[in-house]
Amino acid sequence: MEVIDNLFWIPFAAVAGFFLYRFLKHGSLRGMLYGSPVARTIGEVELGRKLGATTTLRVHILDNGQIVLEQSSRATLGASLSGLPLSSDETDRLIALLQQARS
Repeated sequence: MEVIDNLFWIPFAAVAGFFLYRFLKHGSLRGMLYGSPVARTIGEVELGRKLGATTTLRVHILDNGQIVLEQSSRATLGASLSGLPLSSDETDRLIALLQQARS
């Protein structure tokens, strides 16, 4: 029974080791999430406040040249961070859609 108890922790240790490796390799939480360090942040737009939470949209360029749209939300007791890596074609389509929506 003791062997089974020890084997139970192996998957958890493997996942934690994977994330630790990515964190150390890319040097930050964002680098870990996107697979490449952030080379430059182009800018940010505060999307608004709802029920005490502030949501911000940021545009990053990674070291590998990829563009990432990042949405972060901050509240009193929590935070959330999600990123959407875009290819060049996807970036061009998004720009066209935003310009079309603005007209």
